[in-house]
Amino acid sequence: MLAARTLQRAAIAAAGLAVAAVSAAVLSAQSAPAYKDASRPVAERVADLIGRMTLEEKVAQLEARWTTLKPLQDAEGNFVAAGAPGLLGQGLGQLARPSEIGGTEAGPHVRGPRRHAEFVNAVQKWVLENTRLGIPVMFHEEALHGFVAPEATSFPVPLALGATWNPALVERIMSVAAKEARARGCQIVLSPVVDLARDPRWGRIEELYGEDPYLVSEFGIAAVHGYQGRSLPLGPGRCSRR
Repeated sequence: MLAARTLQRAAIAAAGLAVAAVSAAVLSAQSAPAYKDASRPVAERVADLIGRMTLEEKVAQLEARWTTLKPLQDAEGNFVAAGAPGLLGQGLGQLARPSEIGGTEAGPHVRGPRRHAEFVNAVQKWVLENTRLGIPVMFHEEALHGFVAPEATSFPVPLALGATWNPALVERIMSVAAKEARARGCQIVLSPVVDLARDPRWGRIEELYGEDPYLVSEFGIAAVHGYQGRSLPLGPGRCSRR
């Protein structure tokens, strides 16, 4: 009888702990700001976030940092948390080309895949944990003909791709670029360029698919499908484009 009562009391205590845990989880979810609740409509989350932001935080979301990152890294490009408050204290909209060691005067000038991902993760972790609102940073790189970073896959330039008259091939190529970008933490690529190649004297004509509006349109659509996929939200291994 004593053993039965002991088991009964233990079961009641366990049930009480379970109820308390559930209640705590519910209270935590209820106290979380609306903008952090993924189950709420996007418009509601955006309105809630904007309403909480100071003018300085809003301005910071319009900024992109590229060659001014010296306080965030040592001479070898490793993340330095001590320099983060001055550059990231209000948050940051975008950090450009994290594959490059920008703003340093010595040491290597590019990061390989592993160090690239480590730097992006370190920046993101600091921003999420140390800024008031914890708005994630966006990272972007170039990807006109493959992901432009050390040890990534390089394909023919867009002008050569346009000469194939094969949009399906371009979609496959850009899907590779998207996977390589996301593997290193980049969510945005600066591509495609859909201007028309009408004057070969322009110094960046290799960035264009050709001179025909229909061809360029079809290749531009194919490239976007390669980067983003064909549905939203973006799936694994996909990235947005400018």
